[in-house]
Order: sequence, then structure tokens, then C-alpha cells
Amino acid sequence: MTSTATLTDEQAVALRTRDTSIALAAGAGCGKTFVLSERFLSHLDHDSELIQEVAKLHQLIAITFTDAAAREMRRRIRQKCYDRSVSAPTQESQDAWLKLLRAIEASRVSTIHAFCASLLREHAVEAGLDATFGVLEQSAADVLLSEVIDDVLRKRLAELDPTTLELAASSGLSQLKDQLRDLVSFRHEPAFHEKRDLTADELVAAWQHCYENVALPAAILELAESPDVHAIIELLHTVTPPPNKTSFVKAKAQLLDLLPRLQCGDLDQQALARLRSHVGVQSICTAKDWPTKEAFDAYRDACKRFRDALDKQTPKPFSIEAARNAAELGLKLLDLAHVVAEEYERAKARDGKLDFDDLLFHAYRLLADPEHATLRQRLSAAGRRISGHRPAASRTGEGAVRQRRRGQTVLRRRHEPVDLPIPRGPARRLSRFAGASSESGEATSDEEFSQPAGGAEFCQRVVPPDTRPRVSATPPGSSADHPRAGH
Repeated sequence: MTSTATLTDEQAVALRTRDTSIALAAGAGCGKTFVLSERFLSHLDHDSELIQEVAKLHQLIAITFTDAAAREMRRRIRQKCYDRSVSAPTQESQDAWLKLLRAIEASRVSTIHAFCASLLREHAVEAGLDATFGVLEQSAADVLLSEVIDDVLRKRLAELDPTTLELAASSGLSQLKDQLRDLVSFRHEPAFHEKRDLTADELVAAWQHCYENVALPAAILELAESPDVHAIIELLHTVTPPPNKTSFVKAKAQLLDLLPRLQCGDLDQQALARLRSHVGVQSICTAKDWPTKEAFDAYRDACKRFRDALDKQTPKPFSIEAARNAAELGLKLLDLAHVVAEEYERAKARDGKLDFDDLLFHAYRLLADPEHATLRQRLSAAGRRISGHRPAASRTGEGAVRQRRRGQTVLRRRHEPVDLPIPRGPARRLSRFAGASSESGEATSDEEFSQPAGGAEFCQRVVPPDTRPRVSATPPGSSADHPRAGH
């Protein structure tokens, strides 16, 4: 058993916490893999004081980000089993560790895709699959999809298909291929099929509702959180505009009315435009109108920053006409994406292959389908623990650990789905987890979620993403084009 003297307080909490899901967030070299390996072994340790019942090796599942990480974790576990067999206090304990050492190659340590493939082969009948299916590596799947897209477009353009000609003329052939590739990646989403039945007017109405109830309020929320809003209000309270400076008098009155309303989220598109017209000093005031030049400079700089934020973050006005044109083209594009998706599925079926998206989708459906409730119960009884592992370098920036120092592992509470770089769709829910508080060491409960082996613990090396709403692009139907928000 690991000596507590070798653990930091955060690592010790991560090892002691049971009966909940936890997440580890830390920088490189802080011991996340060490903690994950120790946590894995703690469920197999006959001498451990942390567990009431020793698990069997096949009941533990460790999900890693890459095959190389799986091999490295298995190597570490194998070495630790050997070390513990050497230092075992009793013959019984030594025999138990040696038995584990001999069986370690059969341990369920793999990537999520390898785990899903194993699960589907084991329960191929329930999943409705041929157990001899092969797996397309991501690079091979990308090549195959590109070939399918090229074949479909070449055939339809040769036939002078009007829809394909219109789409190619609208966005260009290269961009059309990218759009099809992106849409096909959503083929396992219900919306990929449901949206196809909508009319252009229904789609426009949905976009407008999203604009008015999601995009615009989120933009207002982000603007309201700007420290420049508070700074402008405070500075305006320190100045009395000269009576002859009517533009300054009006600007102060308007800003002291609109900015507090902005902080309360009580502004519409027209009010934001009016607010924008009064933020600044040009043709409004000069340094002579302020008590000190320093106050004027601070006000001028705060107004410039806030005006830039307004220009960047405020969505363009929603255009019904532009939205209808986009909706009509979008529905035609979706129809073409369905043709590509069907050809792609046929191409994979001819070779008896599934790609990574298929593995995740079929595994999720196998576990979530009410018809397979008995199977879920059987898996829950057989498997009790799930651990996960992801490189911290894949998530930096927003939501990163604010204060990170070498040698420290932070245990964080988490209730949102992990933003793993895996295909979108229901399969993402396989990766949900919650956390435990590092401040108190008390476990927290999690919302219900589907886990491949029914376990309650999903230990993930990840820097959680920022969950604050953000608007970085104009929604469909705006008067200006916008880039697609990236992942």
C-alpha cells in the first residue's frame, strides 16, 4: 500500500474519495498518472483500508487518451504489482500480487474506442452488429469519406444536378466539401435527421428564437461582466459636465441609465446601439471638462476598451431575408449530406468496418436503449470502477487551473460533460463525470449518466473548460457572414 508520506494533500484526497466521480486537474509532472495508477491498484489491494471489498481485475476499467498511454499505464501497474509483491507483509498478500502480475496483460486498460470495440464484439447480437467487424483508424476513415464526397459530387455535377450546381456556385467546391464533411460527422445526431423535415420558414423561426433568447442575452451577459462598465459608471459620478456641453450632459445621463440596465441584462438591440453612440470622448468632452487629466485619460481608455468589446461581441441585427436564403441553401446541403452519409455507410459495410464515431454511437445505444436494461444490469454487476485519462496539454486557456505549481494535483468538483476531442453526439455522454471537493474532502453526488461498466468513479486528467456563455460569432440569418465557432 502506498505510504501517505509520499502523497500531497490533494493526491491523498483523490485516493481516499470513494462512491463518487472525481476529476483531477494539474500541470505536467504533477502526478496525475501516479494517482490514477494508485487509485486503480487501491481497489485490488487486500491490505487497503480504503475499501470494504477487493475488486477483481476484470471489474476495473481504465480509459486512456491514446494507445501509448494505455501501454504506459499498464507498464506502471505491472511494475507496482511486482514491487508490492516484493514488499508484501504476508505470504497471502504476496501471492495475491503475484497472481495479479500474471494476469495484468488481460486488464481492461485501453482507449475509449478500443473499449467500445471490445464491448460491441462481446455483445454483437444485442448491438445488431457482425462480431467480426473491423475498425477504421481515423486517418483511413478521413480518406474514405473524402473519396466518397468526391465521387458523389463528381457524379452529380456530371449529371448537371441543379441543387449541387447551386451549392457549388454559392460556396465554392472546396468549401462545399468541407461543409459536407462537417455535416456527415453529425450523422448519429437526432438533429441530423429531424432537421431534414423542417421547412425553411420553420428553420428561420428556430434561428430567430435562438438569436433572441440565447445569442443576444449571452452577449449582453458577457458585456455586463466587463470591468470597464463599472469603471465608466464610477468615473461619471466624479464629474459634472459644463451646462454648455449639451452632448456631454446627454452622454452622462444616457450612460448612467443604460449601463446599470446592461448589468441587469435589461437591454435590447436598439438600446445597445444607443449605448454605443454615447461611449467615448470624441465630440463629447475634453480633458478641460474633467476634474483632472488623469480622470479624463482613465475615462477615455475605459470607453475605448468597452466600445471595442461592444463592436466585437454584439451580434449583428437578425435579418429574416438573409436567414431564409441561408435556410433554403442549408436544407439543400443537408439533403446532399444525407446522400454522402448513405454512400459512406455503404462503403464501410462493403469492407465490414466501423469508424470511431460508429463505435461510440453503437456502444452508447447498446447501453442506453431501454430494451437492453438486463444487459446494463449485468454489466453493472460485473464492472464497478471506471478511470479515465487525458493529456492536460489538450486543454489550456479558458478554464485552466489559475494557480498551478509543480508537485501539486488539484481535485475539482465537476458536473458538466467533459469536452473530450471525440466525435459529437450521444456517445459524448459516456464521458460524463462529477467531482469531489478538495477543500473539504467530502464526496459530491452526480447526475445520472450512462457508464460502460456501471461504475461510479471516472477519474479524468483534464483542465475543465469554462462554462460561462460566450458569443463569438453572428448567428445564422445575420446581415454579415461569420466564421464557425471552433472546438
